[in-house]
Amino acid sequence: RLQSCVRCRSLPRHRSTRKIWLHLRRKDFKRARCLQFSRDPSVRRTWFQNFELSIFNGANSIDVQDIARPDASYDIVICNHVIEHVPDHRRALRELGRILSAHCFLFLSVPDPARRARTEDWGRPDPSRHHHFREFGADLAELLKQELPDLSIVEVRAIDDTTGDPDLAYILTRNRTWFRRVRSLPFTLRVHAERPFAA
Repeated sequence: RLQSCVRCRSLPRHRSTRKIWLHLRRKDFKRARCLQFSRDPSVRRTWFQNFELSIFNGANSIDVQDIARPDASYDIVICNHVIEHVPDHRRALRELGRILSAHCFLFLSVPDPARRARTEDWGRPDPSRHHHFREFGADLAELLKQELPDLSIVEVRAIDDTTGDPDLAYILTRNRTWFRRVRSLPFTLRVHAERPFAA
């Protein structure tokens, strides 16, 4: 049941994610360098000082499993509904953490991980399942802790106001201020890891 907006074509997951972003103090993004994997109407490029968009097979296509950028190149990294499409999702997660600075956060989501307990990985892109290599389960949080051991991890659950559909996002950071800010969001939250902070 996908109910897209007749005006902007957004899906429930876009609208619930947008609600989270609108509580994250956009004015504080004005000095941030942002990299977004895949188009997502949840954010606007004008919110950030620098904004780079990677589209698969596009002019600026960046392999999320091997990101050709130096360490700590970006303050905000957005990766929504991407890592289920790549062969080596563990390597992709490590790369996302590597390019993230200590100033802001990584915003990550996958399709409905709360629907199943364990991740199912069939090892190839399945055309009948949107060319996914896998469907993530509730064990995604443990995977994030394994592959990104220096990042604090907060799970945020938001509801689409139009359909009532819930969606989960994970916000990962090395920054104490942003960790506290995420923990104060007016949504259902679960802290999966609180690490020593760089700032």
